[in-house]
Amino acid sequence: MRDYLLREISELVRSKIRDPRVGQITITDVEVSLDSSFAKVYFTRLGDDYDKLMLENILNKAQGFVRTHIAKNLNMRVAPHISFKYDDTLEHGDRISRLLAEVNVKI
Repeated sequence: MRDYLLREISELVRSKIRDPRVGQITITDVEVSLDSSFAKVYFTRLGDDYDKLMLENILNKAQGFVRTHIAKNLNMRVAPHISFKYDDTLEHGDRISRLLAEVNVKI
């Protein structure tokens, strides 16, 4: 289920969500609850010219659309409730790399 959701949501966001503020985001991971009733979708976007909270809000407002699409494609009566969360893993790794470079530690 996780891999299917990752693939479907990535394609859906890329091709169907037309809000120009979203831009080019990447779905990085999906966590699905044991009973498949909830799915947390993590995303990231490269660059510094965007508001992470705004992107989360835009995507979470589209969650009904995403959920309906998933239900239709899976032939499910009820699809998992979907929430979007910004994934700061890349930024965190970049910050650690910069800090290590400051103390002259080579990776």
